Amino acid sequence: MPNVYREKECPTCGEIHRKKGAYCSKPCSYKKELVMTQAGKDKISASMIQQHKQPDRIAHARLLQQGIAVKAEDFAIDVPDVRDLDDFEGYSKAEDW
Repeated sequence: MPNVYREKECPTCGEIHRKKGAYCSKPCSYKKELVMTQAGKDKISASMIQQHKQPDRIAHARLLQQGIAVKAEDFAIDVPDVRDLDDFEGYSKAEDW
């Protein structure tokens, strides 16, 4: 039963449609804009400042400055690129599949 719903305008693109929801399509429903007011921004920045004043955060920052604590990036290693499979018996390249 097409055209059962009343005509309405999509809030994202402005297209007139007769579908079930407020939006004309799925992509339009994903494009909701997040409106951040200045009061919301002030609350977030105040909470971040408060978090940075906690004793464990201060202690960790001091350890990082002194070089005692290390960052997670220091433990990261590159994954080796193995292209030569002649050393391994019974294995074939994925390109040959």
